[in-house]
Amino acid sequence: MRLYEEKIAGYRNFVNKIWNASRFALLNVEEKHLTELFDPSKHIETRTDKWILTKLQYLIKDVTNDMEKFRFSDAGTKIYNFTWSEYCDWYLELSKGEHMNPYVLVHVLRNLLKLLHPFVPFVTEVLWEVLHEKNMLIGESWPEFDKSLLFVKEVEELELLHQVISDIRSMRAEYNVEPAKKIHAVVYAGKYKDFLEEKREPLMRMARLEQLEIMEKGDKLEQAVCLLVGDMEIYLPLHELVDIDKEKKRLTKELEKLSGFRETLSKKLSNDSFVKNAPPEIIEKEKKRLEETEAALAKVQSQLDEL
Repeated sequence: MRLYEEKIAGYRNFVNKIWNASRFALLNVEEKHLTELFDPSKHIETRTDKWILTKLQYLIKDVTNDMEKFRFSDAGTKIYNFTWSEYCDWYLELSKGEHMNPYVLVHVLRNLLKLLHPFVPFVTEVLWEVLHEKNMLIGESWPEFDKSLLFVKEVEELELLHQVISDIRSMRAEYNVEPAKKIHAVVYAGKYKDFLEEKREPLMRMARLEQLEIMEKGDKLEQAVCLLVGDMEIYLPLHELVDIDKEKKRLTKELEKLSGFRETLSKKLSNDSFVKNAPPEIIEKEKKRLEETEAALAKVQSQLDEL
């Protein structure tokens, strides 16, 4: 088995993530939330609750299947992704802006610790005790898939919200917008207008928006980046993302640089002597570099066209 320092560091960070998520949960619960059994008929409150409970059921089903078939690496990867992304990055962050549901918070954490126990037994056992559990975690039963906790509509809506936030974040990064800077967004949401209005607070907070206009439909906005998420159109005014004149100069310079590099690669690959004498792996490497340069050129040209 090959071990890499980067992997070990990654797993260390993952254990820290589990520990911090558990501490966060405990700061938001009272004794009654730890002692009272989770009751779906009483304790589910929001769409976000339904989303995370559904994702948990899918996780339990998939991990159980992997463990029974000795696919331990696949099981561990699924738990890792759920813990880091869906539980911590999405559920906890979305819940901060609305009423934090302590019952769902604890229920998901308990089941997550059970699933994690075969992989990090010492950490999960300590956290289990911190949750005021009387019995040791190793003696607990394995989580069971519960199809009554599947909420397909809510999952579809929340995944759509995640995509909107992620795409706005990606566009901010692409235009090198400072993390602290808040921008303006206009969304033509169609049938999802009421849903996005309901989720206005987390959308603005997590996408770093200062102003958000949500309408059912509208005219195309000029001088704005357009993002398409499902049937929705999201417009981000360019003047808020970049200094347009400065960005035009930068992109033009980048276009000239890439064009020159493309010409050099094209000449090399059209040289019969090079193609005849160079090792096949070198030729393939140069072809790949040419493809990457072509893709970069298309991207830069697209950005210039938008400006």
